[in-house]
This record gives sequence, C-alpha cells and structure tokens, in this order.
Amino acid sequence: MTGQVIVHNVRHPVPEGFTPVYVGRRSSYRPQYGENFSELGNPYTMPRYTREDAISAYDGWLRLRLQTALSNRVAEMVDELISRVQTGENIALCCWCAPLPCHADTIKATLEALQDA
Repeated sequence: MTGQVIVHNVRHPVPEGFTPVYVGRRSSYRPQYGENFSELGNPYTMPRYTREDAISAYDGWLRLRLQTALSNRVAEMVDELISRVQTGENIALCCWCAPLPCHADTIKATLEALQDA
C-alpha cells in the first residue's frame, strides 16, 4: 500500500489523514512548525532570489545532496519519507508558499521519482 504526498501551507489545518512534515526554515510565526527547522528547508531565500530561481537552485542543491555524501542527514530524511509513504502513511509537506510554487513541490517530485525507481 502506498500513501500520498501533498504540499500544504502551514497557515491552514492539515487535512485529516495526513501527517504534517515541516520542510521550511526556522520561524517564530507558528512555533509548532518552526522551532525545529527542517534540514530540507530552502536555503535560497526571497527576495534575494526570485521564486523561480530559488526553486531551481533548491532542485540542484537537493540533487547534489542525494548524489553525494555532502549531507547524509538530507538523504536520510528523504529515505525516511519514502519508507513512510511506502508503508501507506499520507504525508503533508508543510511550508509557507503553497499553493504558490514552492521547494516542497521539488521534494514531492523527488519522493515520487525515487519511490517509482
């Protein structure tokens, strides 16, 4: 049985049946999501980068970490999420951008691609 992965905005209640997984940077706005920042958070911030450039740069950042030993923790987190989804858990990747394009969309696409591999 395979679970679902959705990208979800932290400002809204998590849909029933989904486990929230915060993938953003440290934030004081909603401490239940932001006190323990995610190592999957996007280091490319706006307005320093455009939204599109930040997402594109994040895609390269994530791919590099999954292909090398630069950050084993990132690869471990991705592997853990894949395992959880493969056992049927529904995951809500929580960030601040959704429904706008977001680095969480990159994480979702990566999880789906690796799960199908």
